[in-house]
Amino acid sequence: MTTIVAFDPGKVTGIATGTFSKTEPLTVTGASIIDYDTFIEGWDYLSEKPYDHVVAEVFESRDGQDFAPNLLGVRVEGMLDLAFYRQVVWRSPSKKSQVPDRLLKDHGEWRTGTDVNWEDGRDANDAIIHLIGYVAFDLRHVPTLRKYFR
Repeated sequence: MTTIVAFDPGKVTGIATGTFSKTEPLTVTGASIIDYDTFIEGWDYLSEKPYDHVVAEVFESRDGQDFAPNLLGVRVEGMLDLAFYRQVVWRSPSKKSQVPDRLLKDHGEWRTGTDVNWEDGRDANDAIIHLIGYVAFDLRHVPTLRKYFR
C-alpha cells in the first residue's frame, strides 16, 4: 500500500492520511486538526512515520483581500519542509475547487467540529480535499478517479 499525508497549514492545521494501491482507490484513514502551539511542540516527530507522498497547501498572497491573512501557516510550511526535507508537494489553494465539499459529504468523509474536537472541521476537510485532489488529479490515479468522480 502507498501511504500519503496531506496538510492544510495555519493557525490551526488540518491533517489527513490515506492509503491507495495500483488497483485500490484512495481510502482516507484519518483526519485531525492541531493548533499551532501543539504543532510546534511536536513537529519534529512528523518525519518519524515515513510516507510515500506528502502534500500541503502553500500560502499564496492574493490581491484584493480585505483582511490581513494570518501568517502562522507559513511557519508551519517551514516546519514541514524541515521534517520532510524536499518531499513535500505544495498545492495552490485554488486546487481545492477540484474537490467540492459535496463530494466529501457524499462519500462520508466530511468532518465536523465534534469529529475533530474543534469549533468546526474546515481545516481537516481542506486537508482531505488536498489528499483526494492530489491522488486523483496530480497522480491521475484511475481507481481514485473512478471512486470519487465517476
